[in-house]
Amino acid sequence: MSFPIDLPEESVGDLPKSLSIDQNLWINIRRAPFIAYVEEEIAPLVEVEAQDVNIYKDENDKIIIEGTGENGREIKRRYFAAAVELAANYNFDNVPIPVFVKKAHAEISDDLKLLGIETLIGTGRSAFAGSPANRTHNIEVGVNRFNGLLIKPGEEFSFNEHLGPVDASTGYRPELVIKAEGTIPEYGGGLCQVSSTMYRAALMSGLPITERTAHSYAVSYYAQIYGYGLDATIYPGVKDIKFVNDTPGHILIQSYTEGTNAYFKFYGTDDGRSVEMEGPYLGNYHNPPPPIIIESSSLAPGQRRQVEYGHTGFNATWYRYLTKAGETIKEPIYSAYKAIPAKILVGPGTAETGG
Repeated sequence: MSFPIDLPEESVGDLPKSLSIDQNLWINIRRAPFIAYVEEEIAPLVEVEAQDVNIYKDENDKIIIEGTGENGREIKRRYFAAAVELAANYNFDNVPIPVFVKKAHAEISDDLKLLGIETLIGTGRSAFAGSPANRTHNIEVGVNRFNGLLIKPGEEFSFNEHLGPVDASTGYRPELVIKAEGTIPEYGGGLCQVSSTMYRAALMSGLPITERTAHSYAVSYYAQIYGYGLDATIYPGVKDIKFVNDTPGHILIQSYTEGTNAYFKFYGTDDGRSVEMEGPYLGNYHNPPPPIIIESSSLAPGQRRQVEYGHTGFNATWYRYLTKAGETIKEPIYSAYKAIPAKILVGPGTAETGG
C-alpha cells in the first residue's frame, strides 16, 4: 500500500529538501508532528477497527452469529516515519504504508467447539457496485439463505441443494440472467454473485472444489475485486457449485452483505493448511461475431428490442497453491469466456440490414 503525501512544514527538520545524501546531509522527520499528521490525515483513510464475532446457539438450538469477525488494520507509525525519512532523502515519489493486521476475536460457545467450530478458516468476498435494485435485493435474499448452515466432515456441499426454490414466494424479484435466448429478466437474477462469493470462500479455505463452471461470457460484476476468472455460475438443475469439507470438523457458514460487498466466512478447525492465489493471466482475446437479428411476433412491426449486447471473448487463468501436510499443490483454474454477438429482436416485416 502506498500513499502520496504532502508533509506539513513543522514535521520536517531544518535541512532543505534540495540537499541530498551525496552531500553527507540527512533530513530528519520530527516524530511528534508527523504522527499527529498521520492521525489526522492518513489514519482515517487506511485504518480499520477489528470486528469481533460471537457465535452460539439460542434456546431453540438455532445458531446465532453476532458480528462479522472482520480483521482490522493499523498503521505502524514508527516504521512509517522512518519510510518517509528515507523517501525525503532519496527523492522517492511514493511511500509504502506499513500496516499490521489487528486480528478479530471469535467467541464461540463450547457446544459448537465440540463440532470443530474453532476459528475462521477462510473468507470469500465479492463486490456488486452498480447493480440495479432488483439484483441487489436478490443478492441479499440469497446470501441470507446460507447464513448459519453447518457442513459435516466429509460432506460434499451443493449450493443448489441448499438454495431452495427461486421464485416470488421465496422473496426473489425478476432480474437479468444469462440464457440461450439472451440476457433476460427471470426470478433470482444476481444469484451467481452469491455462488461466486461462496466459491471464493471454499477456495481460500483450501477445500477441494468438485464442481464449478465459469459464466459463458465475462461479467464485470465478478471482476470488481480480484479481476476475472473467479466466478461460479449456477442455475438450479443445470449448473451448480460443489465442494467437499475435508477438514477434521464441521464448517459453519457465515454469510452477509455490507454495502455493495458480499461475504462468505467459513469457521472450522485449523489443520495447518494454507492457500496462496496467483493471477489472473488473461489472453486469447477475440471480438464478438456480428449482431444477430431475430424476428419476433411478440413485437409490433417496426419495433426493436436488444436482448443481448456483444461481449469480447478471452481466457482467464488462476493458480491456487494449496499447502497441506507439508506438501504444496499447484492447482490451475481455467475460465474460457466466449465472444457473444449482440442479439436484437425485431417486429414482423421490419427491414434490417444487420451489422
